Amino acid sequence: ILNPEIPKNKKKEKLSILDIKAEDILGDIFYIEMQAYSEKDFAKRTLFYWSKLFSSTIEKGEEYEKIPKVYSFNFVNFNFLENTDHYHSVFKLKEISNPEIQLTDALEIHIIELRKFRSNLSGLNNTLEEWLYTIKQISTLEEEQMKSLQKKSPKIKKAINAVKFVSLDENSREYYEYHLKAELDYNSGINGAFRSGKEEGIKEGIEKGIAKGETLAKEKTAISMLKKKLDIKLIQEITGISIKQLKELQKKVNTKPKKKVNL
Repeated sequence: ILNPEIPKNKKKEKLSILDIKAEDILGDIFYIEMQAYSEKDFAKRTLFYWSKLFSSTIEKGEEYEKIPKVYSFNFVNFNFLENTDHYHSVFKLKEISNPEIQLTDALEIHIIELRKFRSNLSGLNNTLEEWLYTIKQISTLEEEQMKSLQKKSPKIKKAINAVKFVSLDENSREYYEYHLKAELDYNSGINGAFRSGKEEGIKEGIEKGIAKGETLAKEKTAISMLKKKLDIKLIQEITGISIKQLKELQKKVNTKPKKKVNL
């Protein structure tokens, strides 16, 4: 995942910010946008964003052969193309009289029209359809439907769990607090390892610190979730802590400290 901001070439130039900008292991660039409402000149805007991103892939003086492929994926919640019922349209640079001839494969723009996608759960034929179904139905999916989707794809399972987690939390910002605490605990464990490493050996200290930091981070994250009464299975999936260990942590959460009696 890269910085979604496209650099400006001039001071007066309009700043462009994408929803998601990413690079794969081959160096190709992908940008993804979700568009909820119809917008005037949407096609020109899409091409403008693509061209800015394409032109920013190499520095002045670099060879053109270093320019990667740039893919644009636009998920729109409105009917964009009037002359087709297909929900997924792909645009490339091709010769008009002979579409088999392609000028270059460096340009590819995908328009995915969510309103035209009407498949049911049993009729999903590929990964894209599974994702589109999840995106459209996530707020109304029943438990059995979720389980069916999760079996189809580990990535969809991860996405559904993330949505469930945020929706169960009273304040979604607490999600970031959990992970911030986890990161602090993790770093604290590593720092402690460096200190003890002077006596035990740096390598051994680091290994112990990393292990201790990870364990402590997971436990503190789990305790925070348990206090918020989140589902124990969901906590197990997020933290990786076993149900047995989570039940032990639950006992600690439920155990109220005894008040001291002054004699």
